[in-house]
Amino acid sequence: MYGWNTKTRHAPFLIRTMERVAFFVALLVFVLLSSAYNASAELNMVIATSTVAVSICNNGIVDSGEVCDFGLGFNDGAYATSSDSRHCATNCRSWGPYCGDGVLKPYYGEECVPDGNNFCTDACKQKEAPISSTTPPQPPPTPSGSGGGSGGVPMRAQTQVIFAGKAYPNARVQILKDGQLLGIAQSDSNADFTYNVANATPGPTTFGFWAEDAKKIRSITYTTTFQVTQNAVTNVGNVFLPPTIRALLQKVSPGSDIMLDGTTAPRAHVQLLLDRSSAPVETATSKDDGSWDAKLSTGAMTPEIYHQILPYLELIAATGTVPQKSGNGTALNIFVGNSNVTDQTSNGDINGDGKVNMIDFSMLLFRFGKSDPVGDLNHDGKVNIADLSIMLYNWTS
Repeated sequence: MYGWNTKTRHAPFLIRTMERVAFFVALLVFVLLSSAYNASAELNMVIATSTVAVSICNNGIVDSGEVCDFGLGFNDGAYATSSDSRHCATNCRSWGPYCGDGVLKPYYGEECVPDGNNFCTDACKQKEAPISSTTPPQPPPTPSGSGGGSGGVPMRAQTQVIFAGKAYPNARVQILKDGQLLGIAQSDSNADFTYNVANATPGPTTFGFWAEDAKKIRSITYTTTFQVTQNAVTNVGNVFLPPTIRALLQKVSPGSDIMLDGTTAPRAHVQLLLDRSSAPVETATSKDDGSWDAKLSTGAMTPEIYHQILPYLELIAATGTVPQKSGNGTALNIFVGNSNVTDQTSNGDINGDGKVNMIDFSMLLFRFGKSDPVGDLNHDGKVNIADLSIMLYNWTS
């Protein structure tokens, strides 16, 4: 009379308890192994990588993309009377004005441009028949941020970050700092944009970038993390947003073509990766307005499963040079087959039984760290902890 009757009143309770225990044990194993899966994920995925070019102005080293760098306090862009004494600009990307740069600058007291004749001295002064002026030349302006003392050395240089990259023609590029909106940059007709962060906070910082194209298709959020150097200008180039992409149909019959379109930088290549292909399966060329389109044949695709398409930007380069590339864009999942399917990749119901439970969890765990449309709930091209969070949010039993 004191025993457990597992065939009657206690059976449902025991089953539910065992299910919960099994779930949390599996979840613990999942979390413990996630780092290992993440490390191996790069080996299982084909990834187009984009490396931003970071240079530090005021560190005394001429980094890539810089033309000069004399170190902190000496890059003031001030006027110089000769090329030997010229000053570096505050962003290290050009020289300050100087006598002999080929441009007449009366504002700095120049009377002529030295061109090898006998009438203009090396100090830009006229030997004979000097240029008359009713208004005497103005004195050179004091460099921005400079203080007293000999040489006009700035007391303290401003900490800045300057971004340059490509998005989509005439797009509003959202700039994020540590996940929060920092500002908006407007790209031009060539998709180029720049953004200057004045008075930046020194230290490791994560910046993000995203934009919508003219068709209101949103890009992925491209992020990069680096050290912001104090009292220096950090120039960050090659910030390339990947192409946007959409499909006419999310489900196509075997043998039909998959019709794709999107937007990228004008007159550039859009490379398309299929599933785990080691090389692009199709190349499209964007038009002057950045729009592109392509079609993929399904003839060689396995039917009755999802296939994943990933786009990336490749700028057309001169012969013999390495083209610049973006990272992968949004992963597009297309079902090739005649079965009745629903979008099971939105809520975690991977097996389509109307519930999000241990069966779906085990299917997600099997695909964790891989580039698999089944289990990639947020369509970012990989199955990871973000997909697990979506599944847990929609958990039903």
